[in-house]
Amino acid sequence: MRIHLFLLMLAVFPCQTHPQSGEPVQHGPALPNLSGAWELNLKMSKFEGIGFRTPPTLLVVEHSGAKVSMRHTASAKNGRSLSYVIDGKEHFVNFTGDEVTYARAYWDGNTLVIENHQQIHTKNPNAASNRMSPSGPPASEAAGGTETFVTSRYLLSADGKTLTVVDQSTRPPDTGYHAVFIYDKQ
Repeated sequence: MRIHLFLLMLAVFPCQTHPQSGEPVQHGPALPNLSGAWELNLKMSKFEGIGFRTPPTLLVVEHSGAKVSMRHTASAKNGRSLSYVIDGKEHFVNFTGDEVTYARAYWDGNTLVIENHQQIHTKNPNAASNRMSPSGPPASEAAGGTETFVTSRYLLSADGKTLTVVDQSTRPPDTGYHAVFIYDKQ
């Protein structure tokens, strides 16, 4: 009797992670794979007021399982690469001398949602050190920085040829911006 009940529970409540790899097990329709080189369609996109001199016109995505890496670039010589873990938890993503970025990535249906939280340090000429650490600026310098929150939603078209990215940004006390980027697969 107990064995039957146990087998019934396994059938009703299946394991949510792969027993060996620990990767999430997908039940139902497969999630989209966003991998590829994507070129910004300037005519279809709407990003006025963001402040780009040259918008990042190329997006290169490497997506495998619960990991995704994205490189946004306006030319072959510049750009920014960020990697995310799609598990719904906040992770450290990027660190430069004056900026620390944390992000939380998760699926909302077939849409990949990435919530970035950037802490940007404004240099204080009276501070002993003007560099941040991944744990944040020293307490005496924290007031000299700004925080930006950007939520990006990545939706792949049914035919896999168009990637729509909707960005919503807030930077207190400003209102932030709303932008829609349309990318065509190369």
